[in-house]
Amino acid sequence: LQLIKQMGGDIIILSAGSEYYIKKILHQHNLNDIPVYSSQGIYKDRGLHITPNVDSDFYSPRYGIDKEKVVQHFKGQYDYIMYAGDSAPDYKASLLADVRFAKDELIPLYDKAGEKYIPMKSFKDVISYLNDKNWKW
Repeated sequence: LQLIKQMGGDIIILSAGSEYYIKKILHQHNLNDIPVYSSQGIYKDRGLHITPNVDSDFYSPRYGIDKEKVVQHFKGQYDYIMYAGDSAPDYKASLLADVRFAKDELIPLYDKAGEKYIPMKSFKDVISYLNDKNWKW
């Protein structure tokens, strides 16, 4: 995340999970300025209770958040979008991106559809891509 910021890029975190744990991790690493698009959640009764915002423009009844709508929103604000994902909720959203990084169950979805992507095992692969391309925003 720091490398992308240093290169002049912006970052958002888009998750079908809960912002509860994402924001805790970002806070631990002093990255509180990164926007998180996800469902709200609270810890109670020894478990995480996810509460999607049904009034959000990005609401999805299936996943809590419609990642495709979020990416479409940002597509109008940026010249270039990179997307990293790992599962089915990422598929349609990632097709709006200029560069796609994929791992896990997202890879066979791209392969079946003949879509171009960059395989990744971790975000270190994104760093390598950016460094190899001498990326500048």
